Amino acid sequence: MATDFANTNAGMDPIDGSNLTMISGDDLAKAMLFSGVTGRFRSWCREIGIRPVPGRHNVYDPKHVRQCLDVAQGIANVDPVRQQEPMSLVEQRRLRRAGA
Repeated sequence: MATDFANTNAGMDPIDGSNLTMISGDDLAKAMLFSGVTGRFRSWCREIGIRPVPGRHNVYDPKHVRQCLDVAQGIANVDPVRQQEPMSLVEQRRLRRAGA
């Protein structure tokens, strides 16, 4: 079941010319196949690092959610600052051997 977050706030006016879209906790819980915003959903969010927008209880930023999901699935690098530094040959070998 795929959910299109782009249509979550359809009809809302753009803010400063940008299309700012947020997700409610209910929409996020349903997209992640939870029955609603329950204790289990909240603990799952804490477990993988998903936090609501500061000052807005139960409102989530889809980019933050996507980033946390990517990290949890091993799709993204955990430390984006580290991406800018070239990896040493030893680190490259360890990475190759870990995947083999």
